[in-house]
This record gives sequence, C-alpha cells and structure tokens, in this order.
Amino acid sequence: MKALVEGLDESMRNLDLKGKGIVPSSEYHISMVKSGIRNVDSSQYAPHSILVGPYHCDPDQRMEPVKLEALHGALPGDEQERRSTLHRYLGEIAAANFLAEVRRYYADGANKFEDLALSKLLLVDGFYILHCFGIGRFGGGSSSSGGGMCAQDNIEHIRDVFYLLENQIPFFVLVKIHGLFFPPETSPIKSTAEIVLDDLEKSLRPLLTFLGYTQLEIRGVSPWHLLHLLYMHFKPTAVPEPDDEMPATGATAAASNVQQVARPPTSHSWRMWLTGTAATTPAPVGEGGDAAAGNKPHPAYRWHGATQYHAAGMTFEKRRLDSSSKARNILDVELRRLTVYIPTITVDNNTFRILRNLLALEQQSPALGVDVTAYCLFMSHLAGTAKDVDLLVRKEVIVHFMGSDEEVAQGFADLCKGLSVNISDTGRNYLHKTWEKMEKRYNSRPINWIKQLQRKHLSNSALVFALLVAMIPFVCTILQTVYAVKSYKASN
Repeated sequence: MKALVEGLDESMRNLDLKGKGIVPSSEYHISMVKSGIRNVDSSQYAPHSILVGPYHCDPDQRMEPVKLEALHGALPGDEQERRSTLHRYLGEIAAANFLAEVRRYYADGANKFEDLALSKLLLVDGFYILHCFGIGRFGGGSSSSGGGMCAQDNIEHIRDVFYLLENQIPFFVLVKIHGLFFPPETSPIKSTAEIVLDDLEKSLRPLLTFLGYTQLEIRGVSPWHLLHLLYMHFKPTAVPEPDDEMPATGATAAASNVQQVARPPTSHSWRMWLTGTAATTPAPVGEGGDAAAGNKPHPAYRWHGATQYHAAGMTFEKRRLDSSSKARNILDVELRRLTVYIPTITVDNNTFRILRNLLALEQQSPALGVDVTAYCLFMSHLAGTAKDVDLLVRKEVIVHFMGSDEEVAQGFADLCKGLSVNISDTGRNYLHKTWEKMEKRYNSRPINWIKQLQRKHLSNSALVFALLVAMIPFVCTILQTVYAVKSYKASN
C-alpha cells in the first residue's frame, strides 16, 4: 500500500497537462464542439468554404490558393524583400510568449502543429480575414472591383468566419497581423484593436440588423474571437423586472464578460436536459419520511407549446426592436398580463447554425452565462410542433423561408438536444421569472374556465348575437318587476 501511495503521489506531482496539449477548461476559448451536441447535426459546426484555425485545416481545400494569393499581393514585389518581410512577420508571430498565449486559447493547445507551422497558419488565415472584410487599410471587402466579393460570397465568408466555434483564431492575432502590415502611429486616434473591431462590426452588424436579430452596437471591447463578437450582440437588454437580481445587460454587460468572470456553477447543479421528460423535483425529506415543512415539489423547468398557452387564454404579439419597446435583440421577451411579446425571429438556412454555435460557446464557457441557452430552451418548447409554428407565423413572431412549418418546428425542437442545462440557478436564467408567471396564468382555473366558455359557446358570432337578443326580454322583465314593486310600495 505504501508503494501504491508513493507512486500515485509521484504521478500527480509530475503532471504536465499543457505539455501534452491539454488546457484546463477555465482557460481555453476555442474547441471542437462537445460530441453530445455535435452528433445531433455535425454539419452545423463545420465550415463549408473558408477554413480558419487548426481544427479544419486542409491545404488541398479550394480556398487555400486564394488565401495565399491575397497574402502575396500585399507583400513587396521584390523576391528578396518579400522573403525578408515574411521572415520578420513569421518571427513576430512565432515569438515564444505570443504563441504560448495563442495555444492557451485552444482546448488541445493546437498540439498538432509545431510552432513554425502554427505561425504560418495564423498569418495566412488571419491576413485573409483582414483582407476579405477590408479591415483598416487592407483591400478586398465587398467592392465590385479588384478582388472584391459578390453578396453571396460575403454571406459565405460571414457564415464560416463569424458563426462557427470550431473555425476561429484569437482576436488578438488579427490585431497583431494588422499591426505588422500597418504599424500604429505615434499618437493614433484609434488603437489597432479599435480599428479591427469597428471594421469587423461594419461587416457583421448590417446583416444582423437586416435579419432582425439585433440592433446592439459593440464598441470598446476585446472579444476572444469572432464568434464571441457575434455572441455579444445576443444579450437581453429589456428584462421585464428590473428589481430582480440579474446581471448587467446590454452591450456593456457583453463587454464586461470579457474581463469579469463570474463563478461557474457547481458541477452537481448541472443536469442533463432530456427532451420529453417533465418530472418534478422532489422536496427535501424530513423526519418520518414526510417532505420538509414549507418545501413542496416544484415543476421541472419546461415551457408549454404556443398552442397550449393560446388555449389557456394567453396571446402572442411580435415585439419591435426599437426605442419605443426598449427591445434590442431577439432575446428580449416580455410578458404583459396575458400577452407575451416576442421579437420576430427570421428563420433561414443559417439561423439554427448561429444559435447552435452560440449554445456551444455557452456550454464551453460557463462564465458567459446562459442567456442564449435560456432563449433557445424557450423557443424549442414554444415552437416545437408544426401547429405551434403556424400560430407564431400568423402572429408574426416567426418569419421563415424553409420548406414547411414541420421543418422549422424540427429545427427548434432539436436545438437543445445534448445540452447540459442548469435548472436550479434562477439568478442566471433571465427568463425564469417570466416562466413562473406564465405557468401561474396557464394553471389559473378562472382564466381556463372563461376561455373554455369562449371556445365552446361564444366562438360563433351569430350565436353570441342570438344570445344577446334572447337576453333582452329577460332583462326587460326584471326591470319591469323591479319598477312594479317600487310603485306598489310607493302607493301604500
């Protein structure tokens, strides 16, 4: 036993996780999506055209020559000077401290690449992102001349570069490469990081605004990578109950998530959400086997479908993203009395790809919170059937370009498969109070009785009119009786 103890102690002391390419989960920001989530639909996480970073690197992919041509065009024409410049750029990126910081961003430390190979990858991929989006003083962009891209190419580039967790390089690498090609001025009006961030926003934000996803403006922050920049646009800003203990919201809160790391929930509070399970959480058991006083079983955190809420007397309305409603993105759901106001979500081929990768980012980085997870869980239950989608389409809550309502419903229903959802930490779930109120209204007997009366007996307008006509003689008879009694008493 003594030898066993000494051997185990020696093994623990000599561990070198980072030397083996294993980075603690609290440190990395880019990884392959967890298999339980990825296996639901792996195509939603893999790039189609633009390969960025170490996870999907393929020298034979059709866009690789395009990247090299773009880089070649930005270097000096003289061969000796060009090679000297390349040597200097690669040396800057391959510097021990810089590359060590890059490796910390990846879950496996990008251990498949030697330092020089990783430096080349970062230079080629990072430069191409700066070039094709026309960042700072680079060319490219969406102009119609000289190597610009058509609208379809723009969408293709944004999809692969901004939407995918596995297809990322650190943001500070983009800043570094921009600084290599265009050294910052002595007294710049804007720093290199601000230039890169603002110009990336010019490519991303118009599309998000056009699709109606968000109107948030992101400024003065340093995101981890471009998916994290996209994530900052999806933060609830119009929480209906400001007195609740909720984290700061809006663009400022999104920015604060970069530096202010909240304590992640304890492992035992995370539970696997299994679709179709609607059990109750048992109350603590006291002496004698009875539930502890004052602790009643509470229902599992599960929403009902839109048609079920509608049958229970609740209605749905679209919520505009403007100053009048204070809603700034699709997460700004609000309940007012019996009406749920939900910002319109446009569903196309990329909608579920965006949401799935944002979900994967939250699953990987608990410090970010669970705002997107809470919204996706809400929508996956609310629009989980074709009838639910049909109702929400008529209410203009959903606008879709898919083949059928069934396809949209299946997309929403599959959103949260494989996720690990914290159902006990109500302080992190911005929709928990809304869910509690909707459950209370859904289970209200008076409201259900009134709605049942309306559905069974008052749904036909002709029948309602006939009922009112039939009541007129009855009311007149009562009034006649009342006045007859009063006249009789007055005469006596």
